[in-house]
Amino acid sequence: MRQGKIRQILTPRASHVLRLCLAGLLATGYSTAANAQASRPAAGEEIEEVVVVGSQIRGTSTTGALPVSVIGREEIATAGVASADELFRYIPGVGAVGFGGNNQRSTSFGINGARGDVSSINLRSLGEGNTLVLLNGRRLVDHPSTQTDEQTAPAVAVNMNALPIKGLERIEVLRDGASAIYGTDAVAGVVNTVLRKDYSGLEMSARYGSADSLDETTISVIGGINFNGDRTNITGSYTYHDRSELAAADRAFSANRDARSQVTHPDFLNDASFNNSSTVTPWASFDVPGIGAPVTQNGLPITTGSGRFALVPASLGGADCVGTLPAAPSDTCIIAGNTPASLRHNRNAEATMIPGVERNNFFGTVTHTFDNDFEIYTEAGVYRADSYYDRGDGGGGPLSTQPIDLPASNYWNPFGPVNFSDGSANPNRLPGLDLAQIPAEGVSLPFVSGPGGARAFYRISERRGPIVKVNDQSYRLVQGLRGMFREWDFDTAFVYSRAETLDRTFNRIGLNEYMRQLALETPAAYNPWTGGGTYLNNAIDSTSNPASSTDPFYITVDRSGVTRLALADFKVSRGDLFAMPAGNLGFAAGVEFRRQTYEDNRDPHLDGTAPLNNFVRDEIFPSSVMGSSDTPDTFGRRSVFSIFTELAVPLVAPDMNIPLVDSLDLQLAARYEDFDDIGSVTKPRIALSWHLVEGLQVRASYSEGFKAPNLAMTSEPVISRQVAAEDLYFCQAQVNKGDAPNLGACTGTGIGNEFLTAVERLTSGSKLLQPEESEAMSYGIVFQPTFVDGLTMTVDYWEIDQTGIVGIFGTPNHIALDWALRINGMAPNPDVVRLNPTADNIAFFQGSGLDPVGQVIQTNVPYFNLDSRE
Repeated sequence: MRQGKIRQILTPRASHVLRLCLAGLLATGYSTAANAQASRPAAGEEIEEVVVVGSQIRGTSTTGALPVSVIGREEIATAGVASADELFRYIPGVGAVGFGGNNQRSTSFGINGARGDVSSINLRSLGEGNTLVLLNGRRLVDHPSTQTDEQTAPAVAVNMNALPIKGLERIEVLRDGASAIYGTDAVAGVVNTVLRKDYSGLEMSARYGSADSLDETTISVIGGINFNGDRTNITGSYTYHDRSELAAADRAFSANRDARSQVTHPDFLNDASFNNSSTVTPWASFDVPGIGAPVTQNGLPITTGSGRFALVPASLGGADCVGTLPAAPSDTCIIAGNTPASLRHNRNAEATMIPGVERNNFFGTVTHTFDNDFEIYTEAGVYRADSYYDRGDGGGGPLSTQPIDLPASNYWNPFGPVNFSDGSANPNRLPGLDLAQIPAEGVSLPFVSGPGGARAFYRISERRGPIVKVNDQSYRLVQGLRGMFREWDFDTAFVYSRAETLDRTFNRIGLNEYMRQLALETPAAYNPWTGGGTYLNNAIDSTSNPASSTDPFYITVDRSGVTRLALADFKVSRGDLFAMPAGNLGFAAGVEFRRQTYEDNRDPHLDGTAPLNNFVRDEIFPSSVMGSSDTPDTFGRRSVFSIFTELAVPLVAPDMNIPLVDSLDLQLAARYEDFDDIGSVTKPRIALSWHLVEGLQVRASYSEGFKAPNLAMTSEPVISRQVAAEDLYFCQAQVNKGDAPNLGACTGTGIGNEFLTAVERLTSGSKLLQPEESEAMSYGIVFQPTFVDGLTMTVDYWEIDQTGIVGIFGTPNHIALDWALRINGMAPNPDVVRLNPTADNIAFFQGSGLDPVGQVIQTNVPYFNLDSRE
């Protein structure tokens, strides 16, 4: 082992204690990672090299100033995990993982979330994207899918499941800001996974586990061979992992989204807020539009004043039954009103709680050492995973941004025409309807009448699903050369990595196809009035339409994504640049160029290529998938050039015999990065390690960091989403008229009073975004008493201040700003788009002292740099 190659050391004794600590803590249900604190070996004691993150200078003593955790391969084996995601959850300081397919939050996401075999790491709970993830000291490609973060901005992250487990030598976690040393995204810290190399032999392991209906199998193998006089080594590892899906119905606590039966506290018994089942059910509830009064049959009302009626079992409707539908089963009736709460739909009856996954990881290294001790190395990695789950929401319901209608011509429409276009009598039109209300040509019934308007509540549930299948794969190739030249350590490499994902959803409903099926004047038309029959577990529709009526409108919807990373770097370091009174000055410097690309390709039914043609309204809408807003394709690219330098400065050495200063070491670093799309930035770092006496150390660091906005944030085109909002200006009118005591007590919706409304939110990327700036400070004490063999105790305090966090101002905030500007006599918020006031709006504002306005229908909310957080 050449001199000057050691960056951090652990004695065999300390390494053994590290393993015992982790093993014991895992056995008791807790875990930690031991602090990689530099220990002075006793005279003649054999040492073990452990090169860890924290410094780019080989041979420096300043890494002891940094809070670094190291988990070796024996600790990894002790943990008995099947993926890197599982392993990192053991590490203290790792926050909740909201980005990925192994949690209920992400499986409930629609096609706009990150799904499949993907998981991130969240150091210090700063959110995905604030931790830099490295493999053998170099960054990894981001996963192609994005997911909305806490600031309602798209977050990206490295897929931790793409990392191997069997082939790892160790995992290093730097719990300190390190943007100056390693680059952007190292705000919360750095995670470096180190592969085994120079391995000779063959190891195999297998694990099987079963818990009720959940089965898991993992098979791992690692092999290596030396040849050419041990100058050449090939090492490869492979892990196969298969896990069955876990249905929500397989666990009592998750089998029903109505959780009221699980509540035992007397204050909350039968509290409706614990009922999370859906109001969208196979029992149809529709509005008859434009009547302005109850619809009558033979002079008797059969709807509410707004035209609402619902199909229910006759046994449930009882005295509230006001009639029957010719198109509905004989044991049903209609009521004037909404679907009763007892018929709400239990999505968990068929939903998947933990997706099934089949994963393959292969990583290999080839190294060859030349006569001059230069080493050429190649690293290759391939990852592929297939996952599966059932969302359990059937067809769901349409969004208000994509109005669709049950045409008057529908064969089963109870308010259809008296006679069809061929002159035949309509057997399903309700007899005795008032022709002044329902004319002879019939009326269409809206599933959704537009933003803020009435909507139907009806679940199309002839097929299970939607069924989501996601294929994730990534490739990584590294070609490098390292060695020592004239007392300088150098390392240079080229990295190319590519990640792909194909998210395919089966049993989605194509709206063009659905409306064509609804428009048929024959019994082949789709019939919304079949009810739910016995409706087992409030989920299973036993009276569905025949396949001939439903097969034409079920479609498959795809989302594919690709990210690429091309990187070239050159780094040099020297631990003894020149001598100082307390020791040698260490120095490192390097340059890096990387190019990143991001592609998000949406299905033609979502990106506007195959829009919805609502022929009833003669209007075009971009999304033609039920329950999904339109999303255009996105493409972004970025090139980054960076330079860094680092100094390791010994200030006091033990042989100076200074009281209470056994040693004092300083680390200085700075990094300059130039982005071709958002400009350039320079950030410093300083760290200090002070050993008062042998075994007692105080350490501190200050660093400035930055996180560049990801390519989704800078490149996304305008994306439409539907959100609920409260219009405070309408509420202010209520307060002014005495109809509400304050702004927090406003109620009511509908024509004239649009306090609660649905608003289209338009978000978009921006090239004007700036990096999120950060300042980080940390202080720590390390105690390694000489009188207790192997004991290390550490206490660390850290503080991070971030400014310019990227997010959106949000629709509620924009509407509140519009209210504030208007009531103070100022120009309204230009990012709030309203309709012209209707006669009903004008009448509502009379006596309020406010100028009448129309309903908010749209807000413009591009991504931009928001406020700070600590």
